[in-house]
Amino acid sequence: MRVHVAHGPTAYALDLPGDPTPDELRAALLDATGILPRNQKIIFRGKVVPSAGARPAVLAAPVTLATLGIADGAKLMLLAQGPARGPVTATAQALAAKRAADAAAGAARRAALAVAAGGEGARGGGLGPANWAARAAVWAKTGVIALRDVPGLTQLPDALWGAPAAAATACDLGGNRGLAALPPRFFMEAARLTRLRLTGTGVATLPPAIASLTRLETLMLDSARLEGPLPAALWALPALRRLSLANNPGLTSLSLCPPPPGAPPGAPPPTPAPPFPPALEVLDVSHCGLTDLPACLGPACPRLALVDARHNAIGPSIPPTLAHVPALRLDFNRISSLPPTFFDGPGAATALLSLHANPITAEALRATPGWAAYDGRRLAAANKRLAGRALATGGGTAFEEGADAVEWMTFGGGGGVG
Repeated sequence: MRVHVAHGPTAYALDLPGDPTPDELRAALLDATGILPRNQKIIFRGKVVPSAGARPAVLAAPVTLATLGIADGAKLMLLAQGPARGPVTATAQALAAKRAADAAAGAARRAALAVAAGGEGARGGGLGPANWAARAAVWAKTGVIALRDVPGLTQLPDALWGAPAAAATACDLGGNRGLAALPPRFFMEAARLTRLRLTGTGVATLPPAIASLTRLETLMLDSARLEGPLPAALWALPALRRLSLANNPGLTSLSLCPPPPGAPPGAPPPTPAPPFPPALEVLDVSHCGLTDLPACLGPACPRLALVDARHNAIGPSIPPTLAHVPALRLDFNRISSLPPTFFDGPGAATALLSLHANPITAEALRATPGWAAYDGRRLAAANKRLAGRALATGGGTAFEEGADAVEWMTFGGGGGVG
């Protein structure tokens, strides 16, 4: 009897004498593949071929391939359930060699990426000239400068200047707490940047040269050491879409709107407001030390879709010009009221307003003029999310007013009732 057994990419034609048993088939497979019988899983027409030893004692007749329906020319499949033993075939040797080559190539790729990113693989060999040269070559080729979490980095390396900076479209310097400032040269040479991540650095301010980044779309400055006021150069970034300044407790004022020439400190912004990045869509200033939001932020940013200002000290109200922003996350602030025209004034578009852990309550929120108009917008937005099978945004999945309901709070429940 001849049977055909497929094992991986290899097919074996086995000639078995007489009326063979499953154990004789397994012995032949041991000779052909080197896989021990106890590690062989043989499948025929979707069922596992049992061994002769697995035959119940009540069966009088021995189990053969014929009794299992396996005839001459049958096709079976072999799966290995453990390590191979016995003779190693040429096919097995070739497969092992291929796997070893693939593993070596993968290790080489990972090492190259580690060198480019300054990871453990690169640090193991030190930060010598050859190491920096290898990184610079990768930066120039990919357009991605990856210098995240480099031990002891206090200034940008010389390897960054020239071709790597000129080719860069993305730069990640996050996690380098010793990096306190970026030289103006960086912004002028890396003018093609679209993404710049400075998360977790020691950067406290930005030089006016940042205005050179006319293509910059994402700027991440969260968990840095920012202190207000912010540089006026931020107003001149025409492509900026996402700005994250979160987790900077020293940032007490955005100062997004410059006062008119000759105006004393603290004077209100001019009208109409100067353009803040016109393409801005997301502003994250959560976990800072802000006491207010600038009135010019609304009219200056017609595309603004989300302002996340949770965990600040904003209050007792917010500018009515923010009413055109679809989503406002203002939990954990000091807001006790809203402007009378906030919900139904000209251009009002807010559909998600989160005010939990503020002095304002759900009752006061419902009593604000225009609540019905806002309620219709937030209901439509919730239905749209449900239709798209998406969870609600803004801190939860429940559909509620967005502020704390005092009458349902127990004493000491965190709602200011006592």
